Amino acid sequence: MVGPIVLCMSPVESVNDKETTSPAQFNNPLSLIMILVVISIIIWIGQGDIHFIDAHTLIAPIFIPEHIAYYRNLTHADGLKNLRYRFKGKALVYGILCRTTQMIYVGSTFSPEYRFHQHLISGETSNNSLQEDLAKYGLHSFTIFVFTTVKFPPNSSYALRKQILVNVEQSYINMIPSNRLYNMKNAKV
Repeated sequence: MVGPIVLCMSPVESVNDKETTSPAQFNNPLSLIMILVVISIIIWIGQGDIHFIDAHTLIAPIFIPEHIAYYRNLTHADGLKNLRYRFKGKALVYGILCRTTQMIYVGSTFSPEYRFHQHLISGETSNNSLQEDLAKYGLHSFTIFVFTTVKFPPNSSYALRKQILVNVEQSYINMIPSNRLYNMKNAKV
């Protein structure tokens, strides 16, 4: 698996500090060729679309683990309602991806209808970095992935169910490079 690829197209000072060049200006035909080759390689190895974070930085997409559902149209009321109630009452592990920055929050919940409202609408008890990007880029820039639903042994205690759910969440967190996570590397119990 290829890790995330980030190309920074900001000005670069030369070693002798006498001149500053900017690959983004393409003053040198070799710079343009190098950038086109790198972009071609990214597309060729199956990384998919390339995303610009700002005018100077582009980033290859993040690896998304296998999932059972995803919701991209979060600004549409019916789409959000469907997301919140399709999995009502089911324990699940989910991801919230900012398509602009290719950062993802991985979480788990016993109450998806309530938890998704906390993340996407109210912002209460949600990850601060995720909330900042929601405010900056807008709900239309996010996709929710439902990675899996979790079943528990009959008559299991809440503590056991919570531990099982957190262990499954942690397995998904471990699949994603830490520099692409909104949350900490370890899931909370």
